[in-house]
Amino acid sequence: MAEDAVEKNSNIKLKDMIDGGALPPSVMQSILLLVGNLYNNRDTTTYSSINEVPYTYKYLINLNRNFDVM
Repeated sequence: MAEDAVEKNSNIKLKDMIDGGALPPSVMQSILLLVGNLYNNRDTTTYSSINEVPYTYKYLINLNRNFDVM
């Protein structure tokens, strides 16, 4: 699920981001941040406010995002 979210937010398939046999560090870090956020908010019900994906995730995704208009 985190991989799909990164692909959707960056407008680039993960396989197309691979450089030298690995994903860029910023992409790997954004996947880990998203997984951590999903784990921390894994309950089906909440008694507090809804948490947005951290700004750091958006920043890391934008480093590799395809901004071309289709």
